[in-house]
Amino acid sequence: MAAIKIMVDYEANGLWCDEATWYRVPPALRERLYDWNWWWELGEYQKRRDGAYGLDYDPDVCAWIGLTLAMQAKLALPDAQVIFVHEAKWDRAIALALADGRHDVPRGQYIYEIFAGPDKIEARHV
Repeated sequence: MAAIKIMVDYEANGLWCDEATWYRVPPALRERLYDWNWWWELGEYQKRRDGAYGLDYDPDVCAWIGLTLAMQAKLALPDAQVIFVHEAKWDRAIALALADGRHDVPRGQYIYEIFAGPDKIEARHV
């Protein structure tokens, strides 16, 4: 089974998988994933530079767009395992953990696997 991870990162394209799987993802979806990652990167750059996100970026909206793209990936490749990393939840969870003196965050707080059935699609915590 092919494995796909949908997550943002610096200088990335939002889609993490092997080369064979990469070419199975529809080109239009790969482009939307790249644009999504680029938008996130601009928001993070602005936050680092100015100390806050600008009005044109919201990390929760970015995460929901990413989740939608992960669901589109699952529909495009129903036989693949699709994992989505919710960056905004990870940021909040790690900040709380560090404030408590911990350096670990349970994966189930921010990682989801996407499942698609004949009449629904859903994200479940890993």
